[in-house]
Amino acid sequence: MTGKSAPTRRILAIVNPAAGGGRGARRFGPLRGALEGWPGRLRVRATTRRGDAERLAAAAVSEGIDVVVAVGGDGTVHEVVNGILAANAGVRPALAVIPVGTGCDFARSLGLPARISGAEPSRAVRVDVGVVRCTTDGGTLERFFLNAANMGASTASARRVKDSGLFKQAGALAYVAAGLPEVIARPTTRFVWAEPGTAETTDDLLNLSVCNGPRFGGGLLLAPAATLRDGLLHLARFERGTLADLLRTMSEAYSPRRLQLRGVEVSSVTALRVDGDALIEADGEFPGRLPAEFAVLPRTLDVLLP
Repeated sequence: MTGKSAPTRRILAIVNPAAGGGRGARRFGPLRGALEGWPGRLRVRATTRRGDAERLAAAAVSEGIDVVVAVGGDGTVHEVVNGILAANAGVRPALAVIPVGTGCDFARSLGLPARISGAEPSRAVRVDVGVVRCTTDGGTLERFFLNAANMGASTASARRVKDSGLFKQAGALAYVAAGLPEVIARPTTRFVWAEPGTAETTDDLLNLSVCNGPRFGGGLLLAPAATLRDGLLHLARFERGTLADLLRTMSEAYSPRRLQLRGVEVSSVTALRVDGDALIEADGEFPGRLPAEFAVLPRTLDVLLP
C-alpha cells in the first residue's frame, strides 16, 4: 500500500457479475453502499469476459490505485492477483476480497465471515503467493496462485464445475458433486517430481496438489498444516485406495476439523519440478500442463481484512 491518507486513497472494485452462477451481480448492489462508505475515492468496473479482471488489475497498478477489491470467486481473485503481480511494480495496491463465487477458498483460508457485509477493512496481512511455470502449446507460461495448483482428479472435477452453470448454482457443494465421480472412477497418473538438488520420486497417484493455502475445491482440506504465511508450499499426494477408503477420505477432507487423512501424504517444499501426463488447475483456472516448476513467493501480497 502507499502512504496516502485514508480519505485520499483510490479504490477500484472489480466486480464479476457472473461469479457463483450470477450471485456476483445479485449481491453487489446491496454491497455497493457499504463500499462507498470506505474512506477514499471508489471506482467500480464490471467484467464481461475472461481476462477482464486481470487487465483491470494491471491497469490499476499503473494508475496508482491503492486498493483493489475483488468481488467474485477464486477465479476472479486469481485474475486480479495475476494482474497486480505481473505488473512487477515497486508499489502495488493492496487486495481486498468480497467473496461471492462458487468455492471462495481463499476467503475461507483468510477466515473471512460467511455472511458478506462489505465492512471496511481494519487490518492488513501479507500473504505468500505460489507461482507455477507450466507448459503450453506456445511454450511456457508463468501464473501466480493463492490456494493450490492441482493435477489429476481435482483438476477434472474443477473443469466440470467451471463448464456447468448448474454446478455453479450449488455453491461449494458443486465440488463435492463433481469430485466424487472423478475420485471413484478416474485412473491414477504417474508423476515424477523432485525438489531442487534432490533425486526424482515417482508416484502413481489419484491427485497431486501443490498447496499454498490449506483449502481448495470448495473447502477440500488435503494439507491441514498449510497456511498463507508460512513461506512454504505443501505437496499433497493422494493415493488410490479402496472405494470405502476413498469415500472416507473425501468425507474427512471436507470436515472442518484438521486431520491426517488416510491415503494422503503431505510434505513441505519451497520449490519443485513435476513431470507427467496431466493438465494443471490453479485456483479454478487452467493455465497449462506438465512439465512444470512450482515455487513460493513469501509475504508478497498485502490483503486487507475487516
